[in-house]
Amino acid sequence: MLSILICTTGGGDLQEVVDTFRRETDVPLEIVIVVDDPSADVAKLNALAATDKRLKIHVNPSNLGLTKSLNVGLRIASGDVIVRNDDDDIPTEQRLAKIYAHFQATSADFVYSFAEGKSEGNSSTWAIKGPIEGHEIVAALRKRNFIVASTVAYRRSRVVDIGGYCEPFRYAQDYELYLRSARQGLTFSCIPEQLIQRRYSAESITVAKRKRQALFSFAARLMDISEAGSLSDAARTILKYSFILLTPNFFRRLRRSIGLGK
Repeated sequence: MLSILICTTGGGDLQEVVDTFRRETDVPLEIVIVVDDPSADVAKLNALAATDKRLKIHVNPSNLGLTKSLNVGLRIASGDVIVRNDDDDIPTEQRLAKIYAHFQATSADFVYSFAEGKSEGNSSTWAIKGPIEGHEIVAALRKRNFIVASTVAYRRSRVVDIGGYCEPFRYAQDYELYLRSARQGLTFSCIPEQLIQRRYSAESITVAKRKRQALFSFAARLMDISEAGSLSDAARTILKYSFILLTPNFFRRLRRSIGLGK
């Protein structure tokens, strides 16, 4: 069974995301929604869960942040495979069927897919792609995070066995998990199709918290290098992230406006 894990504060495009998944009736699934806002209005979600037993709604008693909320969802989920989806990324109609078939056909622990980036400011779109073969995916991850988190699915037991998400990482928690998983010998695969539309808005973490997210990403890279890299790797990484942190935010917005960037 697939467990779709959605962590939210109740905003984004949550209803559209949930409705899209509910239409996939040919795949065994549950939809785990962790609401990280005790004051959020969840009446509609609870009413929906009363009519569709595939929904599991959990409201955190206090604001925990994304990383701890993901671990809460891991504990609630009962599926063999966790399917990540943020509340502002829209899945295609056949996303779950393709993920389910891929896990049935391979022994991979992590599977990601390509995505379509979309700027809500001017409706520009672009393809977000990466390597397809497992060893190439791991090698590329040790240079940068090219994976959109909402394209990822993984075997729940394998991630639980290595400790789940690292809670000190308030941001870049998915990237830290990929790198740690690779060091632990977990395997990666790719579905080379665009199965998610990644929507970029001024409120999304990728945009609003770019430099703080970069710092956590930098920390994840340094941890990985300390375990599996070299001094030259460290030097290149320090130079790269210095450039990222010194680049003004408007340059990144400009790149997305012309259809470039993750």
